[in-house]
Amino acid sequence: MLFKENVVTALKDRSNATGQQIAFSFLSHKSEGPETLTYRALDNKSQAVALTLQARAKALDLQLRQAPVLIALPAGMAFLQCYFGCLYSGAIAVPIKTRNETAPWSTRRMSRLTAVLNW
Repeated sequence: MLFKENVVTALKDRSNATGQQIAFSFLSHKSEGPETLTYRALDNKSQAVALTLQARAKALDLQLRQAPVLIALPAGMAFLQCYFGCLYSGAIAVPIKTRNETAPWSTRRMSRLTAVLNW
């Protein structure tokens, strides 16, 4: 797949051309089968995330364009939607590794997160 301009444009083009085609499949140990996400669903959900980010930035009187946005989600569909939502909004996605969303954060992990936030 060639990118005409950028990843966002490529996703929009793919959504328009083959919207119902599966863009991503994710196997989770919790689910019986794979979770799937079509190009159109990814495009729509990513745009919704972008609008939410923009609204919150505006409410806080913050400039979102090229601002870092921390994504603290485990691998999966929600992560992809947030990642592309950051790209759609013009922000810089900063993913951090998470192991288990229900496990408590250790002191070491919290100190690493604090270091990223204070950077």
